[in-house]
Amino acid sequence: MNKSKIFLYVAVMASGLALMTLIGCKKGSTNHDVQISAFSFQTSTLAPDIRSTTFIVDTLNKIIYNVDSLAFTDDLTKQVPVVSCFAKPDELRINDVSWNQVDSVDVSNPFKLTVVSSDKKIVNDYKVTVIKHKVDANQITWTSYSTNMPADGFNGGKVMVSDYGYLFVGVDKSSKTVVYTSENGSSWTKQSESGVSLNLSTLFMPINFMATSTAFAVGTDKCLYIMNADTYLFEKADVSLTDGYTLTDIIGEYEQTVLLLAVKDNMPAVFGYAEGTVKLITQLLPAGFPIKGNTAKCTVLFDEVAGENTYASYLIGGESATGLVQGVYSEDDGIYWTNVIKNTDYCFPPLKNASAVWYDKRLFVYGGQLSDGSYTKGYHSFDSGFSWTALTVAENLPSDCELAYNISAVHKRYDDYMYIFGGYTTNGTYKFQCYKGIAIHKSFIIQ
Repeated sequence: MNKSKIFLYVAVMASGLALMTLIGCKKGSTNHDVQISAFSFQTSTLAPDIRSTTFIVDTLNKIIYNVDSLAFTDDLTKQVPVVSCFAKPDELRINDVSWNQVDSVDVSNPFKLTVVSSDKKIVNDYKVTVIKHKVDANQITWTSYSTNMPADGFNGGKVMVSDYGYLFVGVDKSSKTVVYTSENGSSWTKQSESGVSLNLSTLFMPINFMATSTAFAVGTDKCLYIMNADTYLFEKADVSLTDGYTLTDIIGEYEQTVLLLAVKDNMPAVFGYAEGTVKLITQLLPAGFPIKGNTAKCTVLFDEVAGENTYASYLIGGESATGLVQGVYSEDDGIYWTNVIKNTDYCFPPLKNASAVWYDKRLFVYGGQLSDGSYTKGYHSFDSGFSWTALTVAENLPSDCELAYNISAVHKRYDDYMYIFGGYTTNGTYKFQCYKGIAIHKSFIIQ
């Protein structure tokens, strides 16, 4: 190769390197030194899950985002990003304002994160998007639906549930006690009618008796009645209480024993019914214990939570010897009852004739009468009854629901929905209005 060709070759190579250098210094360069290598956030009480959330850094398209959405309730207005680069930058900017990597920033909306190289010659802009759920995954959405039951065909009633279907015990317009059953909550079949008079708010169907769909109730004559699983007729049990106690309510179960509440001189005691006999279980009940048969009752099977068949009976609100109850009484062995509410600031107001249901690993209370004669809406508890918060308008029963107290709120195990079947309106009229509610995260429409 002669000298002129060698010179030409060297000149071309040099000019090529110079051009590459100029291109590398342009704004938006993919120069490795000013690329973000990792992105996260500091720990925050306003967004408890933000620290553990993984953010994807796409250096090619200059975008940063999280795949797993943050909780709907997270507050993103004051968060501190943690930015790592392959080389120490001269400056970081957020939305074109210099940022010291210490101050919190509002990341509720997508923002521009700018990295400036140490020699200030290279600048890279990233679009950062912090994604969180657009709706509360725990929120309940309700849908009304019709059944073959007349909405105004009863003077009162209560729906109970087993793994096999739904049981309605009510009083029709001719004052007969009637029993209906349904497999799906929509189509109901009348099974019996009789002249037995029951206190409908005391109706109780134990979980452990589900195979026979047996129901229990206290009659207006203060006697125990048990539904015959074959005829669906309520029959008076041939049992009596000792020591002058009067039966007032049925409050729960323990193993194969139904727990009966009785009162003598305004002092409550718990009796147990099993295999046709009744025996005293305990007279040691806490002060303020509900005694008048208008408490909300809920038996919780914790197999979803604990992985084993453990039970707990809850009594919520009601009326004691001194007035309305602001408390949640619970037991797990039938003997020892305690008020799990330790701070009434985190509780519903004193109430009676409410309805309680265990659904989506939460306790819900719907409806109820307050001491001033007004009515309450709904509350829920995420910690097994220790603390309660009022349901929001969106979470509560729909606006067209007229029901105010003695509502039948039920949930059949392994069903994604909970159901409302009738209750009393504020003017004391019983309506068989029906709604089904589902937690949004169960409906696969989280956005």
